[in-house]
Amino acid sequence: MLVTVAEKAPTTYTITFNPMSGTVSPTTAVTGTDGKLASFPTPTKEGYTFTGWYAGPKGDTVVPKDTVFTEDTTIYAHWKQAEPTPTDPTVPISPHSGFKDVPDGAYFTEAVAWAVDKAVTQGTGADTFSPNATCTRGQVVTFLWRAAGSPAPAKTDNPFTDVDKSAYYADAVLWAVEKGITNGATADTFAPDQGCTRGQVVTFLHRFEETPAASGAAPFADVADSAYYAKAVAWAVEKNVTQGTGANTFSPDDTCTRGQIVTFLYRDMK
Repeated sequence: MLVTVAEKAPTTYTITFNPMSGTVSPTTAVTGTDGKLASFPTPTKEGYTFTGWYAGPKGDTVVPKDTVFTEDTTIYAHWKQAEPTPTDPTVPISPHSGFKDVPDGAYFTEAVAWAVDKAVTQGTGADTFSPNATCTRGQVVTFLWRAAGSPAPAKTDNPFTDVDKSAYYADAVLWAVEKGITNGATADTFAPDQGCTRGQVVTFLHRFEETPAASGAAPFADVADSAYYAKAVAWAVEKNVTQGTGANTFSPDDTCTRGQIVTFLYRDMK
């Protein structure tokens, strides 16, 4: 009696590429029957240099291009902050701030000069500060951390999948969470590249100062008494850290610029 045995179909696996706040195309690829990928995509992330694909969002296990996969797998991009690049040499540099885009007399000029002198932040290029660029959550907690003397966090356990240990803001995030200055955007994400809002930054500063009480409520129609930032706004206005965006508005959900953030911090630290 002749028995026919069906051949087992060749096995392939789907590999998912997690760009970790960057962008990548394609986002998935299928291995050959040998378990290998024909190629790996190269992700991009503004202001960062890609350092390779890794087995996890944290850790040191690199996934080389000749990896033999044995199951469907997600791999993760790791990044390091890119070096600044020089800009147009024909634009004059402000003698006060040292930057071409920070003119003398701007509301943020003294704050920028202070922040650079205190090593709270540097320029985005050799002679640019980008005062009108959005300031991210990662940048804000880093500015605060440096203003506090860059203390080492007591714990090194990192609960956030989007905060790589090599990121410039890694220790600052752990410190800020440890001190109750801020928490994650979710249980396991911090959203370091998300723009920081006016409501968030005054709350960070208020908590940084150990939540001092203001003498009255915030005088703005768009700041409800029940809002998490209400007491912080009242304190910030009373201390002249910032004022409203209008006669009776604070615009707590508007994102802040780098110029605004260093100004708020400078006024608080004076």
